[in-house]
Amino acid sequence: MLLTKQDGKLVLNTGMGTIPFAFGADKNTLLVYNESYKRITRERVEEIKSEKIKEENQEKEKKALCDAIVKEYKSEKDKIYKQQDIDRQKRQELNDATYKKYTDQAKEQGCGLGGFPLSL
Repeated sequence: MLLTKQDGKLVLNTGMGTIPFAFGADKNTLLVYNESYKRITRERVEEIKSEKIKEENQEKEKKALCDAIVKEYKSEKDKIYKQQDIDRQKRQELNDATYKKYTDQAKEQGCGLGGFPLSL
């Protein structure tokens, strides 16, 4: 699609009408129909990219930590169920204590024992 000049203004013809484009008086604002968009510097673009990469890395670290907690919980749970020398009640007590321990750890990291981060 091309911008064309109509009545001294830049417009985009969509086939169903036109959308006017203009720069604001400060030359750093693009006006498109009823919306305005501020120009940002290349440095700011790089800052935004850097912030986004940092957030993505933090999410990856969080997921890895949550996955490790879940893996450790499952391992402990398996050990409890493989013990032959304890009765059913003791096994349940150990299982409940293990569940609470790892649930608390997971909550501290913002995730659940399902391995998925909890939404806030």
